[in-house]
Amino acid sequence: SMKTRHKHRSSEVFIMGMFSLMDIIAETDLKAVLRDLPLEQDVTDAILGKESDIAYILEYARAFEMGDWEKLVDLGHHIRMTEEEIGKLYIDCMMYADSLFELLPQK
Repeated sequence: SMKTRHKHRSSEVFIMGMFSLMDIIAETDLKAVLRDLPLEQDVTDAILGKESDIAYILEYARAFEMGDWEKLVDLGHHIRMTEEEIGKLYIDCMMYADSLFELLPQK
């Protein structure tokens, strides 16, 4: 299943999610940033919007955030996780991201 196949890549999946919005946040060329990072090609492809095996995880997260339930159903056969597992994982990721933002210096 997708869950067990990519379990050892949790750090890469987290980075994939963080960098998927980097060009908007930093107003920079994402390809240039990614060129200097030691990421597997399928992770880089997913961030750049290209199809890859791991890209389904990022697509699923985006659909979840947008409330695109129809797309979630379509992507569901690739993820092979229950709705409860995905919901809990999403909340855990959001809490972790919030904790990282709390570490940033306040302006």
